[in-house]
Amino acid sequence: MMELRRTLARPVGNAPLVVWRVAFGALMLIESWGALMTGWVHTNLASREYNFPFLGFDFLEALAGPVAYLHFAVMGVAAAGVMLGYRYRLSAATLALLWTAAYLAQKTSYNNHYYLVVLLSWAMALVPQAAERASLDARRRGTIGYTHPHWIALGARLLLLVVFSYGAVAKLYPGWLNGDFVRAGFAGKARFFLIGDALQVPLFQAFITYGALAFDATIVPLLWWRPTRRFAWCGLLAFNLFNSVVFRIGIFPYLVLAFTVFFFAPQSVERWFGLAPKPVTRAGTDREDVLATALTPPAPAAMSVLATAAFLLFFLVQVLLPLRHHLIPGDVNWTEEGHRLSWRMMTRSKHGTVALAAVNPATGEREPVPRALGLSPKQQGGVATKPDFLYQWVQRLRTHYRQERGWSDVAIYVTESRVFLNGRGPHPLYAPTVDLAKVDWKYFGHQPWVLDAPADLYDE
Repeated sequence: MMELRRTLARPVGNAPLVVWRVAFGALMLIESWGALMTGWVHTNLASREYNFPFLGFDFLEALAGPVAYLHFAVMGVAAAGVMLGYRYRLSAATLALLWTAAYLAQKTSYNNHYYLVVLLSWAMALVPQAAERASLDARRRGTIGYTHPHWIALGARLLLLVVFSYGAVAKLYPGWLNGDFVRAGFAGKARFFLIGDALQVPLFQAFITYGALAFDATIVPLLWWRPTRRFAWCGLLAFNLFNSVVFRIGIFPYLVLAFTVFFFAPQSVERWFGLAPKPVTRAGTDREDVLATALTPPAPAAMSVLATAAFLLFFLVQVLLPLRHHLIPGDVNWTEEGHRLSWRMMTRSKHGTVALAAVNPATGEREPVPRALGLSPKQQGGVATKPDFLYQWVQRLRTHYRQERGWSDVAIYVTESRVFLNGRGPHPLYAPTVDLAKVDWKYFGHQPWVLDAPADLYDE
């Protein structure tokens, strides 16, 4: 343990961290203001009557209307502060807080890379060494720091290892291995410029199916091993550019590419980005040949016990959290229970429809619930295929019928449920005999009103 603590505290060059800070801030600036300019904020937050926040975070419904626009505008300013290294601690903490709130405020457009950004943004808020060089803060103070403790670079590598390893594990299920997901995903891309026809070729689809699995399983070890590092990075570049063009998943491919800077030697990164130490003017002097001193005190001989425990605990959680679905009965790709926060990235496609009926127990009055009652088409799809969406929507419907119709009580039943997984189906997902207005959500277990996956789901 003492040797581990010494290793984690060992000072290493901070050039990769500095480059990553600039890239991360720039990408988050693009993501924040891009969400405003493309209408994402309007569609997913500002214009919706209900945004389906994560369970337990209903108070984030306040992030709607004009507040949503202001939220993302300020988040972009904070991202610019991170990029420039201006008031870095404040900028990084503000970015982390605002991004986390935006992430928890809506699930309609959930992506695993949004969760990754939550982790990265808080990590950046904890490493002030990121702004000790090539930053406005360093220029203002007239001092430069050239090192950071080794745990920062090691943690970056380990986090990427977790992400890609679980990305590979998630693909080890019949719906991926039989090519269903890739085939269904490429079916609507036949008209893509230049590559549309190739995406429909079965041999190419098989190459993507098994190539992506092998890639996820091996890319981080290949980046970690020096003899294969540059070849692996070229492969990563091609892989992420392909994903960016075909699947249009925002900044994630470029985020990963930038993050790989931690696999390269600090001296090489200094040379590539022109960060080699050079004389600078110390504040308050006229000399230009004074080498700036480090902002931080000399590195400790070993990382503290508390900090080491926090480091290990973080990665223990990251390793165990994606496995929680094994404690819940059912196929996670079907039930969604344990799907989020587990790096199950682009492994299955689901769509479907659901019809509900509202019943007044006092009078026996029964009527169908309008499918478009305040929901966007994408939200309707979430209600049809994701149990927590349906649960939250039923709670809203119960309030609606009590307030708008004057019912003293209300029962909500599913009258039709049709779900397709990777193009196969339809199959029912929800039990039609359960009054969903009376159920309680089981945070750590299976919802009994969610039906099991059919035995032949992957064999049709």
